[in-house]
Amino acid sequence: MYYQLRKLISFDYVIKLPPNMTNTDYDALVFALKPAIIATTKGDSNRIHKERQATALQVEVIDVVELVENQSTTRLIQVLNEI
Repeated sequence: MYYQLRKLISFDYVIKLPPNMTNTDYDALVFALKPAIIATTKGDSNRIHKERQATALQVEVIDVVELVENQSTTRLIQVLNEI
């Protein structure tokens, strides 16, 4: 999936994360990257973590897309690979 995500032009970077990252591990990564904003999907169930990180970094959490039911990046990649 990592290499398939890299094919999409809407990404600046794709960082392959280990499957067993804890919230502490993810926090350390976000704090090291020092993003100017934290982008998320409207209704993201993990928004509370993003808000906590944003507060610590003094940045804003921005909803950049609406949640689309029954859709996923994995499915998009499968469709693109069929073309």
